[in-house]
Amino acid sequence: MSDTGARPREKSSKNPCSLKEDIVSLEKEESMLKEQLDSLTPIQIPISSERDQILQERERLQKLLEEHRESAETAHCVEKSRS
Repeated sequence: MSDTGARPREKSSKNPCSLKEDIVSLEKEESMLKEQLDSLTPIQIPISSERDQILQERERLQKLLEEHRESAETAHCVEKSRS
């Protein structure tokens, strides 16, 4: 006989029921691993809405600061005119 380099077919020592159990076990393991992966994957937080809120708050605070400065200048001018 000539050597073709092909490996001889290995006979499965497991019966069909055992193979089905292995498949079910592997499917369960796959499902569990997918759940673990999902729990490790960071959740995307929509930053655009948070950014918009921060920008609105910044604008509000800038207006308050400007109003405060204007009132302080007005008060300072009134004090000077009284002197």
